[in-house]
Amino acid sequence: MKTLLFSILILSFCKLFAQNYGINFSDADNNYIITPNNSAINVTNNFTIEFWMRPSKTFLFACLLDKGKCSNNSASFDIFTQTDSTLNFGSNNDGHCTYTNIYTCNTKVLPGSCIHVALSYSSSGAKFYYNGVLQAGHYTQGNFAGTLHSNSESLRIAHYIFVDESLGAFYDGMLDELRIWN
Repeated sequence: MKTLLFSILILSFCKLFAQNYGINFSDADNNYIITPNNSAINVTNNFTIEFWMRPSKTFLFACLLDKGKCSNNSASFDIFTQTDSTLNFGSNNDGHCTYTNIYTCNTKVLPGSCIHVALSYSSSGAKFYYNGVLQAGHYTQGNFAGTLHSNSESLRIAHYIFVDESLGAFYDGMLDELRIWN
């Protein structure tokens, strides 16, 4: 018992360092991930998406997550950054590519900062949390809160697929511990 207590005391005084095992994406190299469709990631209401991020630079438009595809009217949601370093949640209830609803977090995520992001979505709307703290935000387009469009598309990470099926809006930075809860 004394050994166990000693070990616990020693460990409690040790400094722990992050191991930096996140995936580093580079927009210059067009790195991205595509996950095959799975019913577990086809969330449409009452869900939370969380991840760690550390952007490398400010973007014109960079997509972190995208569920759906514009070319066949199966767009559901995406999480993306803008030139002002804000995170945004675009969502659709009809599958069209216009992303009729865009919720913008007022707090900026600056290049080099490592932050835990959680996006919670329910019938009352979207909410962003940074490091566990609710952030102020607003709808910059639309204000729909309800069931999102269901689709059988892949989940795309660190890029966007446009109407003409071309890839772009590549994210440059680190992402780690992506989780989707429903």
